[in-house]
Amino acid sequence: MSGVDEDKLRAAVLAALRIPAERYQPDLKLGDLEEWDSLGHLELISQLESTFGVTFNLEDIPQLDSLAAIRMRLREPR
Repeated sequence: MSGVDEDKLRAAVLAALRIPAERYQPDLKLGDLEEWDSLGHLELISQLESTFGVTFNLEDIPQLDSLAAIRMRLREPR
């Protein structure tokens, strides 16, 4: 199982949610920050797809509600 590039993940989260670096935590989940609401979630998914060159299925998107879940999904074979 390969790892996720944590620098890329962090950059994607910061860009999508438009938060300063000091507010980033590796265990963030939906609702932890006011910026990670339903609209922020869609922004994050879009940024992750662009950053990592992946496409998430519509049924996967609601399950990607934490950075832990996102890491697990990004580790799956494509």
